[in-house]
Amino acid sequence: MWVVWVPCVWVAVELAAGRIPFGGFPWLRLAYTTVDQPVSGWLPWVGATGVSFLLALVTQLGLLAVRDRRHRLRAVAVALAVIVVGGSLKLLPRTTPEEQVTVGWSRAT
Repeated sequence: MWVVWVPCVWVAVELAAGRIPFGGFPWLRLAYTTVDQPVSGWLPWVGATGVSFLLALVTQLGLLAVRDRRHRLRAVAVALAVIVVGGSLKLLPRTTPEEQVTVGWSRAT
């Protein structure tokens, strides 16, 4: 059960750090470390918060695999599934926008 609660608490701390006490930009996101990794394929689907959760979950599953022999195979399988699916999501073709927007400005006299 702690394998899921630790990533939940991690994401809650990240979200709180971005809003308390003054608000602003949350610099603590784990998702910013995944730009060149297979897990970054999840970014368009679950956002930075979701990728932070998934990365914290994968690390907790790795810890579970090291600590508990009974759940080792299941923990490694779920962690690898998150990584492989994320890597395969990067292979999906990106659609180009169908409409074009022209933006301009004029100076008031």
